[in-house]
Amino acid sequence: MKQKLFAFFALLAMVMLPMIAWAEPTEVYSLTTTGELGTAGTDVDGETPYTKGGVVYAMNTLETNLWTAGASDEDPWTIKGVAQYIKVVVANNFQAGDQIVIKGKGNGSFRIFDNATGSTSADAYAFQQAMSKSTEAEYTLTVGANNPLIGKNTFYLRWSSGSNEGSLYYIKVNQDPTAETYNITIADGIANGTVEANATSARAGVEITLTAIPADGYELDAFSVKQGAEDVTVNGNKFIMPAGDVMVSATFKEEVIPANAIYYLKTTGDFGTDNGDGTFTKDGITYEKSSLNNTADTNHNPAWWRIANKTGYLGCILPSALQAGDQIVIAGRASSSSIKILLRTVNAVTVDDVATEFIEVPTGTTDETTFTYTVTAEDILAGQSKFYIMQSTTSSFYLKNVQVLSSGTVYNVSMADMTNGSVTATPANAIAGTTITLTVTPDEGYELDNIYAEPVTDEEGDTPIFGAPAKAPSFDLITLTKVDDNTYTFVMPANDVIVTATFKEKHEPEPEKRYLTVAKEWMAFCSPETFAVPDGLKVYTISAVTQPASAEEPGTVTLKQQNIIAEGVPMIIENTDLENTTKYEIVNAEGAIVAADVCAEFKGSATGALDLSTTSVNYVLKNGVFVRTTAKKAAQYSCFIEFTGANAAPYFSMTVDDDATTSIQSLETAVMENGEWFTISGIRMAQPTQRGIYIHNGKKVVIK
Repeated sequence: MKQKLFAFFALLAMVMLPMIAWAEPTEVYSLTTTGELGTAGTDVDGETPYTKGGVVYAMNTLETNLWTAGASDEDPWTIKGVAQYIKVVVANNFQAGDQIVIKGKGNGSFRIFDNATGSTSADAYAFQQAMSKSTEAEYTLTVGANNPLIGKNTFYLRWSSGSNEGSLYYIKVNQDPTAETYNITIADGIANGTVEANATSARAGVEITLTAIPADGYELDAFSVKQGAEDVTVNGNKFIMPAGDVMVSATFKEEVIPANAIYYLKTTGDFGTDNGDGTFTKDGITYEKSSLNNTADTNHNPAWWRIANKTGYLGCILPSALQAGDQIVIAGRASSSSIKILLRTVNAVTVDDVATEFIEVPTGTTDETTFTYTVTAEDILAGQSKFYIMQSTTSSFYLKNVQVLSSGTVYNVSMADMTNGSVTATPANAIAGTTITLTVTPDEGYELDNIYAEPVTDEEGDTPIFGAPAKAPSFDLITLTKVDDNTYTFVMPANDVIVTATFKEKHEPEPEKRYLTVAKEWMAFCSPETFAVPDGLKVYTISAVTQPASAEEPGTVTLKQQNIIAEGVPMIIENTDLENTTKYEIVNAEGAIVAADVCAEFKGSATGALDLSTTSVNYVLKNGVFVRTTAKKAAQYSCFIEFTGANAAPYFSMTVDDDATTSIQSLETAVMENGEWFTISGIRMAQPTQRGIYIHNGKKVVIK
């Protein structure tokens, strides 16, 4: 009976196993390929990452018209030709039964690859599907047991021919939700660097990429991945996830730079800083580039730069000229044993262009190798301070680093202990006669106080060592040339050099005081900014200009007192303390003038001179009244009345809006010629006829 029961359960298990392995796939990825492209990120190895609706994808940028986005959410993206692709990355690797669902239309067949290269070989792509040119349709592609996508979590969608063109509406991925995933843990206590993985968990068979981040002065030695006590094979910086949790670690070793290296460019990882003049700087080393890293060697960490074909190059800009006996050392890997590295003085496309000016160094292997070339006295590179690295075929050469080793004595620039800032030297190693650039970087809140450079020798030399003898009266410092506040240069002597810098706290300068000069009792002013009214001044706007009853009578302007001097608003300033001061300190303020307090006839400009209208009668303020002017322009900051009425008054007097008479001291001389009299409101008369206050010859007169 027990045997029968065992057989029954064994049969039941065999029946259920396929059900578990082939659970119904569910949607794990959905990208809407219509309307806008989403938010673009920074290019990585020739691919632009995008985020659309929270979904991340990427596309290559080999052509400027790679995608044509529609004008609305319903318009599909258009893929043009075989050279372009869209890259999709899902969380878990593909297994048999997973599905890729695509909706679109086109004039040919699309293909799905497991790599970015693409191929016409039938066994190189996972799927090929013909599309209808006139009608969009949905296509469901099921991953089979021997499909190239098995064990991978990335695919590339592209056309099968350069003449194809088609439109996409969406891309979806359905996967088995019951598939087991395993943990990826980074070990604690990794010395001299850190390690990152591109996932924290994955299904068995997925390719995992590791990134090493060495500490300063170190480089990656080796990765280590273990499943329990068993080692997992690491190929470059990638490994295949086993059916179990893994622990990831790495060892780092000291970075060794030869003592006679005058140029050491790490051609790995990013490109450094774009200087904007066709050159780049990485770790203090300057270079030029063309067609580099469009598909880097990502099997190394960080990725090696790639010279893709004969048109690509790396131009090395040296701190001093090459001389006989110097060595150019190139570390890297060739994709073909037929490649030759070209060291040249120009970046010409073909060898024939400079047939007598190139040097060939055969690689001879596709493994990682170091190639060394020694410059001779007759070499075309001798005397050059720049050379180009190219290659001879349409294959690829991957660069790890480039060094130039000097045959002469190389001296070192080192830094004394510093606080509150630092200094770097470029280059830090050089032969005598090389120009060294010192870059000063103060800490926040500090600035450079003093900087000097001293030669260093042994105690038996003619020049004192850095230390007690350094301050002897006979000691001469190295001459530094100031480029700007934080950049200095000097010429390398035939000695090692030590640089010392001191830093001091940065004190923000006191704000410069500004003043307004009011040299008369009454002035018109249009300010370029808003500020408070200084003590001793009163300010007004003109709220109304009143026309006279006839052209023989004066007009009046009504003043409205304000509590600020406002930017761009024509105003009248009264100096109530003229006998004591004409210079007033400006203090910034906020606020605005009520529009009703500013009439349209009173104009001014704070930004430049203004042309006066030739069809109007214009008035300017002189000695407390507005008098006619024949000027054609008003100066910057000045104001004027533009009168267009029928009765053009001889002048306009001023009153404030509470009917209190302004304290007019004088009138413009031309108005008061022949000893004429005026009432306090500005009405001209032959002579006073009754008691009161009058103005005669520019002075107040009281008739009792």
